[in-house]
Order: sequence, then C-alpha cells, then structure tokens
Amino acid sequence: NDTFSVGFTYRSGYQMEIVAGEAKFEVPSSLVDFFPQTTYTSSLSLPAIWSLGWSYQPKEDFRLAFDINYAGWKKLDTLGIDYADNTLRLHDSKMAKNFRNSMSFRIGGEYIAHEHIRVRAGLWYDTTPVTDNFVSPEFPDANRIGLTLGIGAVLFKQLTADLVYQYAFTGERTAFFREAGFGGTYKSTLSVLGLGIRYTY
Repeated sequence: NDTFSVGFTYRSGYQMEIVAGEAKFEVPSSLVDFFPQTTYTSSLSLPAIWSLGWSYQPKEDFRLAFDINYAGWKKLDTLGIDYADNTLRLHDSKMAKNFRNSMSFRIGGEYIAHEHIRVRAGLWYDTTPVTDNFVSPEFPDANRIGLTLGIGAVLFKQLTADLVYQYAFTGERTAFFREAGFGGTYKSTLSVLGLGIRYTY
C-alpha cells in the first residue's frame, strides 16, 4: 500500500575459478629450488543469498527499511590450491574451512531534506560464517557491526550523484586454526568512501 511494502530476492551461489594464478615465494637462497616461481589453480564456492525486506513510509518525506539476509556459506567446506610444479617442500594444499551458514540484519532510513536532496543513514550487523577452530589469517572473520551515511543530490534533470561513507568493525576474536596448528587474536576495521553518478535518459 502507500506506506508499507515487502520484497524477497534470491541470488544463486557460484563457483569462482582461478585458472593460472601466479605463485611467488620469497625464501632464503638455500630453499629457492624447493619453492620455484610457478602457477596454481584454485576455486572458491560463493554462497547463495536469500533476502527478505520491509519498507515503511510514515510520512511523505521519510522512509524506513529493514532486511534480513541468509547466506549459504556452509557449501565452502574446503579451500584447495593445486600448484603446477610440486617439489619435496611445495605440495598441493587442501585446507578444511567448515564454514556455517550466516545471517545479517540491516536497518536504514532516508529523509528528503529538499526537493533535490536526500539524506540517508543505516546500521547493519553480520554474523560470521567462520567457526572457532577454523579462524585463519586468510579468513580472520568475526561478527561485524557497520554504520553507513549518505547523501543524494539531483544535479540536473537527468543527472544524480550519491556520496556514501561506511565504517565497520569487529571485536577482538582469539581463535585457533586447527588444520595448521596456528592461533591468534584478530581485530579488523573497514572505512570506505564512495561516489556514484547516475544518468537517466
């Protein structure tokens, strides 16, 4: 109706392939023969994502939106690397990842401050798919909280611009990577500034 709407989306998962990646090793001269410059192949299973969203517009110049996303990360159970050249020290690797499916929750609002100006803000929370025994330097993930701020402006009749800033962070996560016998404490932050230009005709 005029104040409430609901929507559902589905994005299928897919297999990302690396066909001829370059493997370069920096090792002491005594080990160069064991770690040659070579190529490798690998693949990464990216998840299907289901999203359900609601939008509520209590006033003509103000809208709220909320959505829930479910990602099928459980399909990423291993990550393998197949080197073109193997040696006594350089072996193909196959690391178990044992990811679990995860969810994220997002809420945002848009306010029409002027006929040509829209102000936006949002908050989101992502649960990590990485389980405790499989946190590693290449997947140092943890539950994440993010904040977004944006402004959209109509520059001309058919030209609009959107400026957005995003900040996200995780708390400290101390975990052990069972496959490699390696543990650590991880913490991350993300800061992104973006500009979008749209022309309609």
